[in-house]
Amino acid sequence: MLGRLKFFRHLYRGNRSTRRSNDLSCRLLSLLALSIVAFCVDANSNLEEIFDKPASLEASIEALEARHLEGDPEALLVLASIYCNLERWYPLQNLLEAMEGKAYLEDARFYFTGRIALAENRLGSARRAFKQALKSNLEASRSIRAQLYFYQAICWLKLKQYESAKGAFEEALAYDFVPETRKEIVKLAGFYARFRSPQETLSWFKSIPPEIQNSEAELSAILGRTYLKESFPFLAIKAFSQSLSLQPKQTSILTLRASAHRLVGDFRSAERDIAAAIALDPVSNRAEQDYLYGLILFEGGELERAHAVFSQRFSAVKDSEKDSAFLLLYAQLACTVGAMQDAQKALDRFFQVEAKSNHFNAHALALLLRLPELRLPLRDTAVTPNGVPTIFELTLLKNHIEGRNSLPYLIEQSKSASLTFFLAQIEAARGQEDNQVYLLKETLRRTTEQTPEYLGAVWQLERLEN
Repeated sequence: MLGRLKFFRHLYRGNRSTRRSNDLSCRLLSLLALSIVAFCVDANSNLEEIFDKPASLEASIEALEARHLEGDPEALLVLASIYCNLERWYPLQNLLEAMEGKAYLEDARFYFTGRIALAENRLGSARRAFKQALKSNLEASRSIRAQLYFYQAICWLKLKQYESAKGAFEEALAYDFVPETRKEIVKLAGFYARFRSPQETLSWFKSIPPEIQNSEAELSAILGRTYLKESFPFLAIKAFSQSLSLQPKQTSILTLRASAHRLVGDFRSAERDIAAAIALDPVSNRAEQDYLYGLILFEGGELERAHAVFSQRFSAVKDSEKDSAFLLLYAQLACTVGAMQDAQKALDRFFQVEAKSNHFNAHALALLLRLPELRLPLRDTAVTPNGVPTIFELTLLKNHIEGRNSLPYLIEQSKSASLTFFLAQIEAARGQEDNQVYLLKETLRRTTEQTPEYLGAVWQLERLEN
């Protein structure tokens, strides 16, 4: 009997011009309502003529509710479908009692039972109901099985059983699943974004009518995330902006748009978005937001403010911080702005996380922070290694600290911008400003990338010139 319910979906699919309606859900409901009218008119009435007549949904529901549903399974299924689409779960539950004991309605009863359970977040019950619906009618049409697998996938996803969710989603597609409501379109978009490649997801998005895509905040958000994965930051910004125009208070989307603005070098817009995101929710995901905020300020040339934000993040998590990339960047930033004790603490934590690291910058910082000119206090808990790995540039740096090689000789031995930057820091600690300026300018000549060394050299030169 579930196949009869699908008859109305078939009518909907057949009229392709209605697929681009402003509201897919309402269009489906109107077709169902008109079908109800067909039950209430002369049997000789032409169904196509009835579809062309306006009808009140509520009046049609009332007319159907007045029928003797026990003896009219077709009307029973139509009313159940309407309740389901309108999310009127209590009256739908009452209708299930009328289906009880009727073998030819068993698949429909399991389907509606699953929808009710899913709405009430009883995920295990919902999943079992959809599975029973599949088993109860092995000869169900492709569209029916597609619908059941689709809702199974939703259950598995909510249960965080991602492989099972992917399997059910792929089964739904194999049976040519077609979404018929806005909610189904949004859920399907989420499945594509999670389980298919960005290219496939973007291709599928082209099938969504623009009036629907541009009026659903979650759809635009999913599209923006997909563009960001594909390294299309300008398109991502456009999609995120559309989503935020519909729902402005989305912390995650503000954060993502801030990230996209950062990628295109619009640091003012990026700072505005990340500040707004933190203002909306200053607790959840704060560490990640502070990291992004600090990067935006760092790359925008505001190193002291970036250091303040990074310091706030480090103070909040400290001994539990495991992001070695953040720790090393924070240590180097602190050193660049002259906060040597902060650099020391961050570097110690870095080597706790990455005890066997051979990263040049980490060991260059370790050599620098041991300079007697800095007069940093010895820390009993320090884990920063005293020795250096066999990296050529580190040997050059160590030789300069120990007075073995002249600066001109060292500069000729390597084209590394990192080497000249850390040589500049050594000269700064020794009060050799002319040498520091020369080495910072040499750093800029060696790289034009937005590396910490490049950004630090630009910032220090501006300070020295002023």
